[in-house]
Amino acid sequence: MLNKAFTFLADESGAITVDWVVLTAGAVSLGLLSAVLVSGAVRDTGTETSAIMENYEIDSGFPTAALDDETDPAPDPDPIVTTN
Repeated sequence: MLNKAFTFLADESGAITVDWVVLTAGAVSLGLLSAVLVSGAVRDTGTETSAIMENYEIDSGFPTAALDDETDPAPDPDPIVTTN
């Protein structure tokens, strides 16, 4: 009986399964930990963005009168650079 116990303890055929279980548990734990750490910041950023965008007004009209007026010059594409 003691011989069978030593043979069982010396056998390494299931060692790779244990390695994969430990590595997979570690990878899943790191993924869950990073999701928990990032979720708070993402929620706060979303709330701030929502508060800012609530003040925006979207104009769905298209200003055709301004485009038909040829006396109005086209806007300067680069307002920082001035021409003399």
